[in-house]
Amino acid sequence: MKGIGLILIILAGAGVGWYSSMKLSRRAAILQSFERLAAYTATGIRYTASPMAELFAAAGREAEFTSIKPFLDRFSLRQDWRESFREGLRHDFTGQGLEETDIALMSAWGEGLGSTDVAGQLAHCERFESRLGEQAKGARQQALVKGKLYTSLGVAGGLVITLLWI
Repeated sequence: MKGIGLILIILAGAGVGWYSSMKLSRRAAILQSFERLAAYTATGIRYTASPMAELFAAAGREAEFTSIKPFLDRFSLRQDWRESFREGLRHDFTGQGLEETDIALMSAWGEGLGSTDVAGQLAHCERFESRLGEQAKGARQQALVKGKLYTSLGVAGGLVITLLWI
């Protein structure tokens, strides 16, 4: 019975490490999706001149945005798209591993949309696509390096507790 308990402690440590690693991977996926969303939005502005709510709702039906689909589904509701954007950032991405700088960057992108002419919006989208791309690249690198570390530390922590218990 004691052996089963020790194995469960090791597995619990591995689970905690794996969960922390998955939060890093989730952050990278969200940032990459927002990078692609900025490009998608710029294309929609350039060629269709559709309202922002329609562009975001249409993006929600695309397969490439599955990691932010709950956020994009908010735009199918009939309310102010700016409020939907702010609410979505606040509610849909809490506890998803995003850093304050990530939320601030996405928020700044959303705040600047729809406030200038077409050329200004395209420049805004391209600028934030580049910045989001840099954030996503850093997040992917962090997920590769720290993800393995977190998993290993979780297993090691479980082993240390197991050794202390013996």
